[in-house]
Amino acid sequence: MKLSNEFHKNVKEIIPSKDGRFLVKICGDSMIDANINNGDTVLVEELKEFISGDIVLAYNGKNPVIGKFMSTDEPPYVYLKPENSNYSNILFTDSIRMKGKVVSIIKKQ
Repeated sequence: MKLSNEFHKNVKEIIPSKDGRFLVKICGDSMIDANINNGDTVLVEELKEFISGDIVLAYNGKNPVIGKFMSTDEPPYVYLKPENSNYSNILFTDSIRMKGKVVSIIKKQ
């Protein structure tokens, strides 16, 4: 069963800093296979270039989302992949904006 809409809602809060980094509080379980769990916080570094396989902070319209950036030679070519097989990919459209790469995971105590 694919829960496509739920994957779009895995960011609870974003705390920006002045050095181009963000603390992002995670909600939900769409990234559990990347060891990013409900209640964890990730450190995101603002970047302009990404490689396939990076865990990224992106915006789907105004909605922030954490996912694995995938770029392949086969359709759907470019998409955000959840790290939980219960969820569907987010296909890239004009409304998707990449913001930064997850560089560290701070586990919930």
